[in-house]
Amino acid sequence: MSQRLPIITLIIILIFGGCVRYWFSEGVPMWHDEAFSAHLSYLPWMELIKQSTLDVHPPLYYLVLKAWQIPFGTSVDALRSLSVIFGVGSIWAGYLVAKIAFHHTPLALSAALLLAVNPFQVAYAGEARMYTMGVFLALMGLYFLLRVLGSARHHESILSNTLSYFGLVFFMSAAIYTHYYLLFTVTLFLLAGLVFKISHLRFRLHAYLPYLTGATLVGLSYVPWIPSFLYQITEVQSGFWIRNIHWMSIPGSFWNMLLGIPMSVQNLGSESLLPYASIHTYVGQSLLENWHGTEVLLGFILLLSLFLIFFAFRRGGTAGKLLALGTMAPFMGGLGYALYAHLTGSTTSIYFDRYFIFASGIFMVLIAWVCFSVRYRFLTYVLLFLYAGSALYGLSVYREVLHPSASPGMRAAIEHVAKHPHVPVVIASPLQYANAMYYAKELSPELLDRIHIWVPNNQQRIKIPHTYATTIIPNTHVLNTWNGLSVSSTTIIIWSDGFGAPEPEVPTPWNRINRKIVLDVRPPQTRLYVDTYETPMK
Repeated sequence: MSQRLPIITLIIILIFGGCVRYWFSEGVPMWHDEAFSAHLSYLPWMELIKQSTLDVHPPLYYLVLKAWQIPFGTSVDALRSLSVIFGVGSIWAGYLVAKIAFHHTPLALSAALLLAVNPFQVAYAGEARMYTMGVFLALMGLYFLLRVLGSARHHESILSNTLSYFGLVFFMSAAIYTHYYLLFTVTLFLLAGLVFKISHLRFRLHAYLPYLTGATLVGLSYVPWIPSFLYQITEVQSGFWIRNIHWMSIPGSFWNMLLGIPMSVQNLGSESLLPYASIHTYVGQSLLENWHGTEVLLGFILLLSLFLIFFAFRRGGTAGKLLALGTMAPFMGGLGYALYAHLTGSTTSIYFDRYFIFASGIFMVLIAWVCFSVRYRFLTYVLLFLYAGSALYGLSVYREVLHPSASPGMRAAIEHVAKHPHVPVVIASPLQYANAMYYAKELSPELLDRIHIWVPNNQQRIKIPHTYATTIIPNTHVLNTWNGLSVSSTTIIIWSDGFGAPEPEVPTPWNRINRKIVLDVRPPQTRLYVDTYETPMK
């Protein structure tokens, strides 16, 4: 029984983590980014790869999502279930990393528990995006790297060693085809592995050959995507939605990696305020109230996180160093790019809180090791209990703020529109177009030909910023003048007060005869306005 207990405990943690992830996202309406994933995955295989070059991410997740649709369909739950599966897989991968790194089963189970309840991990397991897939691949890549680095000392068989290298190449290559931020993680891991080999093997160059071959294969796997990568880099440099790094960006990212989620701030238009929104939500106070503890808490979180990383780097051996480097990789990459942009006269930033989820999984393993480094085991379990309790409390608070039962979002708007056949529908907030098209396809396909996107002064799809889901907008759907609507006595306009979108200006003769207001969750408590206008016949 004692031998089975760890396995039973791990299974319970995996089931619990899956249930928490499903509970957190259940009933939450789909939003722009998820709908964009869905629309890309509808495309034929080769067209999907071609169109994904117009996005700002590599194509692997969209390809996996397309394959996932074949048996499971395209409902919201079906699309998000892939992220939940990868989220649960990340819990298991965290267990594997901790077990092979420190050969300590209670520590490994604790790492799995921390990953299971981490709010950052749970929140993004409820989105049909590549984030939890990236966490899983990063952790599995680290697991096989640790196996490769330890193979010489443990005298593994040729077959076992070959499988370790195969796993290293497969998961590292898959990671860099999933998200560009994982390029930072994979590059740093492979370089650290090379340094480790050199420090132990010295000048026995023949002994480096398997590792160098594996690292080279990872690099070569990316060669076919390099032209697309360079094109996307130019798109990012020409105009990107991410704002410049703020003084609270780094402590805010550590807060989100520990206990927060990047909560949007309605109408304030500054991503630098996202940590404030998350902290004030967590402590139960409104963002607009004057709570002076925010800066102090962010400073404490920063110092604590840096201490944990430094401690792991100095005292954790090879595994601790890799965990520390994996945690710092996105910070080094984001800040390095910011420095490069500054030196080249650009204002482009790629520092975005949600991208730190890839490091968050590694950070949880690091924290579990630090807890078990405490001399008194009783204190170890107290620390683990306090973290797990705080994380579950935070999740309950964040879920309450989302309030999905009262925030049906675009689904309710499309259900309302579907009751008015043959009426043109104009999406006047571009970041609502993708999810409008998704719900139209799922609920009322006849709506698809009636929906337009209002983008004044843009004549063609190619001139529309890629953040508006360029790849899924037919030229015939682009509306840059109200005269472009077909002859009709009624027009429905849907717009949102979130994401800084103003109410559209309609021609003077138009008369609004009805307004339906629907709450949405992106940002929380955003209002969707479904306005019906009486329009003079042309």
